[in-house]
Amino acid sequence: MSENQEQQPTTPVAQGAAPGTFPEGGLRAWATVVGAFVVQFSSFGYWSAFGVYQDYYTRIYLTHSPPSSISWIGSIGTFIVVSGGLISGRLYDRGYFYFLLYGGSLLFCFSIFMLSLCRPEQYYQVFLAQGLGSGFGAATLYVPTIAVVSQYFQKRRALAMSIVASGSALGAVVFPILLNNTLNSHLGFASAVRITGGVITALLLGACPLLKPRIPPASNHPPFISSIQRFSKDLPYVLATAGTGLFTIGLYYPI
Repeated sequence: MSENQEQQPTTPVAQGAAPGTFPEGGLRAWATVVGAFVVQFSSFGYWSAFGVYQDYYTRIYLTHSPPSSISWIGSIGTFIVVSGGLISGRLYDRGYFYFLLYGGSLLFCFSIFMLSLCRPEQYYQVFLAQGLGSGFGAATLYVPTIAVVSQYFQKRRALAMSIVASGSALGAVVFPILLNNTLNSHLGFASAVRITGGVITALLLGACPLLKPRIPPASNHPPFISSIQRFSKDLPYVLATAGTGLFTIGLYYPI
């Protein structure tokens, strides 16, 4: 072995994959992208339409509750969706992908149909079903369905991730239109929410079988506290995380 070869640095690869083993395409890889796109469309995209619910609750359904209290339903739910990745991400690393995928889908759809049963002026019912129930369901799906895509791509990872992320953006366009045309019609609140829940259930039933991890979970998992301590010493990582946090605050304020 030559001196240059001995000094050649090694490149770390996520989750134990050997260098050069990323397929960078193929039926299974792009099926995973499509499945993740649909899951993001159905979960985070649906959550982005809470402004329609906020308006409807304020005018018609929860008129006895102040708008600031109603906004807690959406803000707490969105907080759970994003921050829940601290838990769902760790479970994903330990090999519980299918548990998270199908369990999260079931909880998410169940919570939407439970929302349709909530009575007018019953704030706590709406908060439990929508703010907590569907929030935890979407949180279970959010990080794992993005992370699994990275197992198939390295050079094309940015492209694949962008496609998946656009699912939530498209959902933020489609679901407000759907809800505006059903909530403010003769159908009423219960039927409008059930129609939305039926659409989401059908989409998730089609998307979940497309998602399949390619790499077995790693056997070594460092403790969470030690990971935080190690990351806190990486200044570029800390600054990037802080910048992302500030960006997200600005992003969600108008929503």
